[in-house]
Amino acid sequence: EKVHFVWNFGVLATLIWLARHGLRNGWLMATLAWATLHTSEHAFLLTNALLSGVEGQPGILGASGWLARHGWNVPGVTTWSRAGVHFAWNTVEVALLGARACQLWEQGPDENADLPPGFQRIMDRLLRPTRRPVTPRRT
Repeated sequence: EKVHFVWNFGVLATLIWLARHGLRNGWLMATLAWATLHTSEHAFLLTNALLSGVEGQPGILGASGWLARHGWNVPGVTTWSRAGVHFAWNTVEVALLGARACQLWEQGPDENADLPPGFQRIMDRLLRPTRRPVTPRRT
């Protein structure tokens, strides 16, 4: 639980930093909101593990999770296994980050001039065409 929480907290802190330093747009803000909820789930799991001494307990979502124990019955949200919930959290988070990355990629280096300097250099390197053309292999 500790490792998952620290990782998710690091992702959340990075997203907050990006938003504060000029990469704020709809995709990033959606990712930030999702990552906040995801980190909250891990905070809940970590708190329960520290208080009970038992790891691997249900979280807020999923079968036997906090919502399910308090009368909620929403397919997926209160019925998935813990692994299914974890997979959904991460899949959506990566998809949102990927959507923002694709948007930056499509804009190209000239349109990314408003990026923070460090990210501008990274984007320039990612988007710079290769110096030598790729030639097909002979068969």
